[in-house]
Amino acid sequence: MMLKIILYAYTQSVFSGRRIEKLLHDSIRMMWLAQDQTPSYKTINRFRVNPNTDALIESLFIQFAYFSWISCISF
Repeated sequence: MMLKIILYAYTQSVFSGRRIEKLLHDSIRMMWLAQDQTPSYKTINRFRVNPNTDALIESLFIQFAYFSWISCISF
């Protein structure tokens, strides 16, 4: 859930933990992504600075690129 809200916030040009928390309260889309959970800005920032988060994003990007490449080959 945290990765979804972080990535969505980044696509909306929202990079501050406090602004992401505000978006969680104001945006229907963000509420849906967060499944009506509202983590505090401290929790959001702790997740963002965690070294494992970078590895997670890199792994997901590689998987996305691989599956995109595979789907292009099959057509």
